[in-house]
Amino acid sequence: MPIIPYVPPSPTIRVAAPIHSRVGTGAVAAEREPGSASEPASDNDVNNLLTLSSFLAPAREIPLDMLHRGATPRKRWDKKGGIASRASDVDPGLASLLADRNRVSCVVQKLWQSGEAARCPTAPESYIISEETRRRIQDNLNGEHQTFWKTQALLVAYYALSWKNIEARIMNPAAILPHVQFVLAAHDSPGEVVATSDAAIALSADAKEDLILTLTEAVRLPDMGWKRFAIHRVRDLCAGVQDPYVTARVSERESLVSRLSGQDPRVLDDLNQMPLNIGDQRMHAARGFAAIEKSLNHVQIEELQKAEGILKCWQPLREQSNLMGQVVLLRKHVLLGKIQRFQGQFHEAVRELETAFAIVKQNESYLNFEEDAPDLICNYADALRERGSFEEGSKQDLFRPSVPWKVYA
Repeated sequence: MPIIPYVPPSPTIRVAAPIHSRVGTGAVAAEREPGSASEPASDNDVNNLLTLSSFLAPAREIPLDMLHRGATPRKRWDKKGGIASRASDVDPGLASLLADRNRVSCVVQKLWQSGEAARCPTAPESYIISEETRRRIQDNLNGEHQTFWKTQALLVAYYALSWKNIEARIMNPAAILPHVQFVLAAHDSPGEVVATSDAAIALSADAKEDLILTLTEAVRLPDMGWKRFAIHRVRDLCAGVQDPYVTARVSERESLVSRLSGQDPRVLDDLNQMPLNIGDQRMHAARGFAAIEKSLNHVQIEELQKAEGILKCWQPLREQSNLMGQVVLLRKHVLLGKIQRFQGQFHEAVRELETAFAIVKQNESYLNFEEDAPDLICNYADALRERGSFEEGSKQDLFRPSVPWKVYA
């Protein structure tokens, strides 16, 4: 359903009428490979980017990095507990534009020059389109075409979110989340969120499952308003979903949000009573994540021995765990170290946290631990201080910025 290549009769850039075929399958859509030398932006590229932008959050900066991430392959956990690459579900022709940073930059330059887009003084790698431009573009599209572009905006925005431990964290969530919220929500006339958008509900089963799991990952992002919003959207999207792994991850994240909201934590099902699906090893990791969440619920009410016992019950399926299991083990040992510190067991706490560091070093070539670093290092430093051996521990490379995994305090 692309926009026809269009040469405007005046300097004003306009959106041409879409036709019933794939976006960007016209002659200019795939002329250049990503990374090739910059060329003047084609009118088709301009029209496509401007139309997509009009279905993102109004009056918000649109980061170029979000567009690139939304159109390029992302990493996901596979059913063996390893890491797989997942291609973007964005229309291939549109994705070929967004994935090419040079090409997008040329389009944005043209939009700036024409006045169709404004610069962002505090975010040079972003742009904003006016509400007037947005309305004009949408008014030129019929209902079917609007539905198509709403879906593309949804796919681009949510695909820009990262999964913890298998992708680098996004450095500007405050710029991306407003777009994710906007495309996921149905709004009433004053603009209040009332439900999940039709575009999200209408996704294919595979894309919807990926969206659900991406939102469960993104619950970790600030703030509480976002966390509650994400969980509400996940609940809507899960209607009719029967995959045990998906429902287990959703239940665990619901419990997390309840606890952080100050509500009674959601009672988690005993996943150990479910038969183990050998074909989907993610399920055993889901049991581990659920055990961690249950343990945190007990820590919240100072039932530390119960919390410790729950954690110790989860073990990897085999001695050499898969990568997903390694993530569970890392979080398990960090939390055990924290619990033992709270109980005054400082030697045991140091031992648990050193086990966590060993997991990091063993897997740093495959996994990303930048989001785990502050909690792990702070707990280790506190445990060493409480044990009376901080000076000895501080001589280790663990506290130096030269460690291979990035530390963002």
